[in-house]
Amino acid sequence: MNRKTGFTHRMLLLMLSVTCLFSTSALAAADMKLFASHYPPFNIADNPQAPGFDVEVTEAAFAASGIKVHVNFQPWARIMRDVQAGNATAAVTCSSNPERRKQLYYSDQISSSQIGIFSHKSLDTSQIQSLEDLRNYRVVSVNGYGTQTELLNRNIKTLNVNRMEEAINLIARQRQDIFYIGREATLFIANQLGLAQDIKFTPLKEKSTLKLYVCFSKQWPGVQQLIQLFNQGLQRIRTNGVLQEIHARYGLTPF
Repeated sequence: MNRKTGFTHRMLLLMLSVTCLFSTSALAAADMKLFASHYPPFNIADNPQAPGFDVEVTEAAFAASGIKVHVNFQPWARIMRDVQAGNATAAVTCSSNPERRKQLYYSDQISSSQIGIFSHKSLDTSQIQSLEDLRNYRVVSVNGYGTQTELLNRNIKTLNVNRMEEAINLIARQRQDIFYIGREATLFIANQLGLAQDIKFTPLKEKSTLKLYVCFSKQWPGVQQLIQLFNQGLQRIRTNGVLQEIHARYGLTPF
């Protein structure tokens, strides 16, 4: 085989590999099931023009790697159950904890949230420095959320609800004392409910920032390739400015 023939042969192999890669990706994309729960401004249900910056970033990152996907909305507890069981591909805006890492793979970081506690504005929270200090308070949490798991792992008793709106209402009406959660989403929803003036946020020194990811089912076929393609696309939109443009539409700057 001469040099020209060898070069041609290598190019054909390269083209075949690329074709197979994108063919596999296209096939995987056709069956992919990506979900998010209503957690504004990260993810906003029933608003296709502005579905939230994490939803937009996720779809743009896949698009930058040649994969067209659409993120659908479901309750978070159901999403976690389906992703962990392999019935769904991935969940958007997912925090990391040891329990989840047994069944999930994580993308590169897509966003972050300031973490802390919400209470009624009249409650003295000056002595609350860590989660351990919550034992003497009535604490509410949302089913399936990572913050709920943290509390349960520390044997901190919680009242469990299915939606953030329920938890915020309980705090605003002083039926519960503490809601351990991310600041941005809670304030967004509280403003929509007209309850922002009744509650206040107190940061916790032990954990000020919650890193957020897309988490993928370990049981999904070809998952490692999908994560690689997603991370490559995420880096592309970070470099070309698309990620910054998405965040700017929501009045934010990327982490």
